[in-house]
Amino acid sequence: MSCPVAKQQLTVLDQNPLTKRLLTPQCLEFLVTLQRAHNATRKYLLEERVNKAILLDKGMPMVNHLMRFQSNLFNILDLSSRNLCC
Repeated sequence: MSCPVAKQQLTVLDQNPLTKRLLTPQCLEFLVTLQRAHNATRKYLLEERVNKAILLDKGMPMVNHLMRFQSNLFNILDLSSRNLCC
């Protein structure tokens, strides 16, 4: 199944009959529009995620500070040690 999209060809690799029914030409056009509109942001966010993982692996001070803050926040929000009555 393929769909012409602005002088380009979009090819769906999954040839399952259900896929063919679900991915109509209009749906494929919509997916292409989303890809074109948001791909740069998606790539940027994925790169930032990798960079943050590298910082975590290195144990950078800023990240350690944020992790301590998060830990303190979870301790404050821990309701298991409080006596709550219904």
